[in-house]
Amino acid sequence: MNTGLGPAGSVDDAPVLARGDRGNNVLDLQRRLRTAGIGTAPLDGVYGQPTEAAVQNYQALRGIRTDPSGVYGPDTRAVLEAET
Repeated sequence: MNTGLGPAGSVDDAPVLARGDRGNNVLDLQRRLRTAGIGTAPLDGVYGQPTEAAVQNYQALRGIRTDPSGVYGPDTRAVLEAET
């Protein structure tokens, strides 16, 4: 999702990811979650129930309440990318 509010390449320019999404952005998310110590099922680039649950777990552990639960939105992305 590009809100147009941030410079190109910023978190604002990155897509919001949720259950049903697929591809390299999801694979990057899965790898970052694993690096942060949050297990996801296979590193397969599919945002299924295991990845959604991992994002929910990460959000709960980091106190992120500004993105919908289980959705890799801009606030969850900013915290995870800063950490990894």
